[in-house]
Amino acid sequence: MAEHFICKIASLQEMNTKWDCLIAQSVKGKENWIVWKKKSIENYKQSYTIPYYGILEGNIICEATAMINPEVVQNSTGLVDSHTVYLSAFRTISEYQGKGYFSKLFQFIVRYLLEKAYNTEHAINLLNELPIASNCNILLADKSGNMVVVECTPLLKQVRTPIETQYGKIICTVNNFTSENMKQYDYSDGNVYNSVERYNVVVNSLPKLLQGDVIGNTQKLLKGEYGFMCQYEKELCFETVWSSIFDLASLSIYRAEGSPMRKKFISDNRLCKYRK
Repeated sequence: MAEHFICKIASLQEMNTKWDCLIAQSVKGKENWIVWKKKSIENYKQSYTIPYYGILEGNIICEATAMINPEVVQNSTGLVDSHTVYLSAFRTISEYQGKGYFSKLFQFIVRYLLEKAYNTEHAINLLNELPIASNCNILLADKSGNMVVVECTPLLKQVRTPIETQYGKIICTVNNFTSENMKQYDYSDGNVYNSVERYNVVVNSLPKLLQGDVIGNTQKLLKGEYGFMCQYEKELCFETVWSSIFDLASLSIYRAEGSPMRKKFISDNRLCKYRK
């Protein structure tokens, strides 16, 4: 992500600049854009909304709006109250899509679920109520062994259940959708950095690795000892930022800060104090 990218609450001047740009760019329905600008400014001035802008080198490239008053949200029951806001209007300029700016939104979704949900089923219920602005896969698992992947689009959420093997249940998610009925919503054009290959390596290797030293075997899997995982060519300018293993029974974390091919997995026990 660019060094000069900042996230902030928009000022009135910045809102006017953004809306004037949208109005100028509109080919049809210019009158509608003028009405939407007026309403947006009014809501802001009355503290009904909080606009957040992502600004890169002085240009507004992405945005989101927090609706904090139920009067500005249709069917607001359960969505906006004294403890809950409704996030909407997620937009990223097309030329900046797929470059990591959406990850901040994704971090919000994950943190929301971690802070609110007490098991996988509860997390699914919360996620179904949460508006999704872009395609993503979310892996959910709890200490009981209940695990799912939720494949999300703005239009549909699909819950994918584990694969049953003779060694136990496994589930895997990568950069693309794997459920057949969700593939029609995949707009990556194949630019998924060997996702299909990585998925097949996990599904074909992991069941047997559940026997014996599970943590050690999983570390070897992530290092690529059983097939392609993160052995990206330098020409791609694409690298693994970190690899993590979470033991839900002990609440232990094993993390390699960088490519696990070159970095050691370090034990992190900060969550163990919450173990019952």
